[in-house]
Amino acid sequence: MRLIFFGTPDFASRCLRKILSSKHEVAAVVTAPDRPRGRGRKLAQPDVKKLAIERGLEVLQPDRLKDPAFLERLDSLNAGFYCVVAFRILPEEVFSKPSDGCVNLHASLLPEYRGAAPINWALINGEQETGLTTFFIGKKVDTGDILLRENVAIGQDETYGELYERMAETGGDLLIRTMDIIESKEYSVVKQDNSRPDAYHRLAILHDMKGECDKARGFYLAALERDSRNAEVLCDFGYSCYLQRRWGEAEEHLSQAIALQPDMARAHNNLGLLLARTGRQDGAMTEFARGGCTEADARANLAFALTLEQQWVAARQQYELALAVDSTSTAAQKGLDALRSVDSEAQACNWTASQDLR
Repeated sequence: MRLIFFGTPDFASRCLRKILSSKHEVAAVVTAPDRPRGRGRKLAQPDVKKLAIERGLEVLQPDRLKDPAFLERLDSLNAGFYCVVAFRILPEEVFSKPSDGCVNLHASLLPEYRGAAPINWALINGEQETGLTTFFIGKKVDTGDILLRENVAIGQDETYGELYERMAETGGDLLIRTMDIIESKEYSVVKQDNSRPDAYHRLAILHDMKGECDKARGFYLAALERDSRNAEVLCDFGYSCYLQRRWGEAEEHLSQAIALQPDMARAHNNLGLLLARTGRQDGAMTEFARGGCTEADARANLAFALTLEQQWVAARQQYELALAVDSTSTAAQKGLDALRSVDSEAQACNWTASQDLR
C-alpha cells in the first residue's frame, strides 16, 4: 500500500520506523515546521523529519494544511492511504483525499480519553488498563469508525516513560495490521458510542458531586478541548458554574448548549434558574416554558430561585400564582408550605441550603 505518513513527535517517529520495515511504501511524510528550541532558540527538526531524512523520504512541512500548493503536492504523490499519528487536526480537504481512507492511531481505547495526552490522563486517573485504537478520521475529533483496538495493561508502579515505550512499540504493530486489513478489503468497522459521556466528562461530574469545584472545572475544560461542541458537557459545565454563582460563565455555557441542541430541556430550565436569580424574571419564565414546564411549574421554579436569593415576598407571590393556575401543583404547595413554616429569614436560608438542585 502506498501511503503518506502524518506525524511530528517521537511517538510518531517510532511508529513510522515500524512501517518502514513493513511491506508498505511511504511516499512522503508530513510534519510540523521546524521550531526554535532550547536556550539558544535554535531551529530544531521534528523527530519524524529526522527519521524521514535519514531514510531519504520526501518531507512536507506546511504552515497551513489548506494551502493550495500543499494540497496539489498531496494529489501528485498518488497515495491511496494516509496514516496519522500525533499530528494536527486535519481539515476535510486533506482527510477526504485518499481512496482507501485516512486512519489515525490514538493512544487510548476510544471513546475513552479522546484528544491530547491520553497516556498522561490514564495514569493520572489511576487506570489499570489503557490501549490503542486505529480509526477512520472524520469531521469531529477522535469520533470516527474504529478499525482495530489493542488493550494495554498498566503496571501498578509503571511510570509514564515505561508505558510510553510499550505503547509506541505496540502502536506501530497495530498500524501495520490496520493497513494490512485495509489493503485486503477484508475488514469491518465499529461505530463509536458518541452519546455517552467520555472519561473527562464523567470525572467532571464525579468531582462536582464531591464539591471539588476546581478539579471538576479542569475536567470540563479537558472534555471541551476534545469536543467543543458537546452540548451535554456544556450544559453540565454551565450548571456547575451556576452552583458556584459564576453567572456570566454559566450563562455562556448554557446558551451554547441550547444553540447546539435547542430541545435540551434541562439546559433551558437551568438557564431559567440563572435568569431568575439574576433579576430577569420574564426571561426565566420563557426558558422554563421552552424546557417543557407548565405555567404552574414554571412559576414554582421561579419562586424557588427567588427563595435562594432570599427574596421571600416575591417567592411567596410566585408560589401563590402557581397555585392559582393549578391548585394541584405539588411543587408550588410544598414550596409555599416551607416558606410559611419558617420563623425567620435565617431559618428560611437554612431550608433553601438543604435543597438538592440536581
